[in-house]
Parts: sequence; C-alpha cells; structure tokens
Amino acid sequence: MKIAFHPSFIHPLPQNHRFPMEKYQKLKNFCDRIFEQNKDVWITPNPMKEEWIKSTHSEQYIEKLQKGTLEKLEERKIGFPWSAQLWERERRIVQGTWELIQYAYENQSFGVNIAGGTHHAFADKGEGFCLLNDLAIGANLGVLAGLTRILILDLDVHQGNGTASILRDNPHCFTFSMHAEKTYPLRKEKSDLDRAFAPGTKDDEYLQTLEEHLPLLMHEIKPELILYNAGADILEGDDVGTLQITLEGCRKRDELVYKNAASNGIPTVTTMGGGYQKNLTPILQAHENTILEACKWEPLMKK
Repeated sequence: MKIAFHPSFIHPLPQNHRFPMEKYQKLKNFCDRIFEQNKDVWITPNPMKEEWIKSTHSEQYIEKLQKGTLEKLEERKIGFPWSAQLWERERRIVQGTWELIQYAYENQSFGVNIAGGTHHAFADKGEGFCLLNDLAIGANLGVLAGLTRILILDLDVHQGNGTASILRDNPHCFTFSMHAEKTYPLRKEKSDLDRAFAPGTKDDEYLQTLEEHLPLLMHEIKPELILYNAGADILEGDDVGTLQITLEGCRKRDELVYKNAASNGIPTVTTMGGGYQKNLTPILQAHENTILEACKWEPLMKK
C-alpha cells in the first residue's frame, strides 16, 4: 500500500475558515506511527504538469489558475482566495492521486491520498473548496493509459457534481454517488447512479443501501480500478452535512468498500474527502479508521 502526502497540503487560510487544514498534518503524524517500520509507504508528489491537467480542465480555466486571474465571484464559489501556494497545493493533490492510481493498478494494491476527493471542480470552474478535480483527472489519465472500466465510488455527504459532469460522456467511467439530498450542491448533476438520503438518515438505512449496491456494481461493471471518495462529512454533527451516521457506521462503510474491492481483486485508490466539524477529533477518527480498514483488507488482494 502507498500513501500520498506533501507538506504543501498545509496551506495557510483565514483563521475563521471552516475548512480544517490542520487535519492533514495530523493524519500524516498518525500514519508515521502506524507505518514507522515502513518508510517506503510514502509518495511525495510534485505538482502535476499542466498538459496532463488539460486532459480534464479547459485551457482558459487553467490559465486563470496559473496566472491568478480568477474573478472575485469565481473565488467566492471556490471558497479559497487564490495564491501561488494554493495552486501548487492543488497540483500536488491531483498528482498524488494519479501516482497512486498507477501504483495500485500495477501492483494490484490499494493507495490512500491523505488529501483529495475534490469532486466539486468542473472542467471550466471550481466550487466548494475544489480547484482541480483529482478523481476526474485520475480517471481520464487512466483511460488514456488503457483502462476501460473505472468505478468512481463517491461516498462523501455531498454529490460529486463536478465529477459527474466531467465524466458524463466517458463510456469507460461509471460514477456512483451516495449523498445527502438536502445539502450542497443545491443543483445536483446526474451521475450514472445516484442515491440521495433524507436528513437524519442513520446507519442502518445507509449501510443497507451500500451493501445492496456494491456487489451489483462489481458484477455489472467489473471495474479494473475503483476511485473511492471517503468523506467524513457523513458523520452526525457535521456542520454542513445532514446525515446521522455514527463513527462505527462510517467505519463499516469503509469495511464494505474494501471488502468488496479486495475479494474481487480490484485495485482501489482512496481520497479523504470532506469533514466539517469544529471539533476535529471525530473527523480524524473517521479518516484514521479509513486508513486502518485499507491496511486490513489490502493484504487479501495478494491472494
């Protein structure tokens, strides 16, 4: 298994910003403890080359990001003020996801990007804390490299609207999103398969839905690769989510994903996605559980 991280993920933002950037360093510290005997686990990505980003994003939008010429309204929709450091950070995130895809497929293994899951970025604009769409870029580059069946499994509380839009006409990619019905984005895109949950949905309904769909997806799509967005914002108490999934329910979600992937021998790359609580502890616990479940099930890929 490989894990992608780079110090540029720690990008300074206004103190009152709701996005908990410090979680990335804390997750790095957690991984340092559990992998202390395996220094080869780390991938430290450089910024992605712009010609690769053009596989997914428009040249005009890339030029705005490169030169810092986004309009104020565009910055507000993204949620971050533009900076050269932020542009570098985003290119490292997408490069990390792409390097993990290559590693996971070549080695029939799992990979985890401590950041990533930037599923609200469209081909020509950013939204919702997302400048570049690492899931869509990774999928498109995977197809260019010869993959023909990629499953994007988006289990963040928000619909992956940017990913659904970008990959809508790509016959080699299947987008599946399980998300809250009454939360951002207000205008949903159409994934290949969407399952929306009412406010207050609890573990049993959520996990039963996932357990019913995963074997069908494995059988019908027969994916060569899974891109899994494991948002922690499905947790009860999330500031912007409306579901009431417990920490144990969130862990069982991860277990279902990795169990199905491993038992079917499908390389899987995980991105951490969202999590928006003033108390960082449950977000970290959920992300840590995701990493631990990946470690638990990845060895079965070798059998």
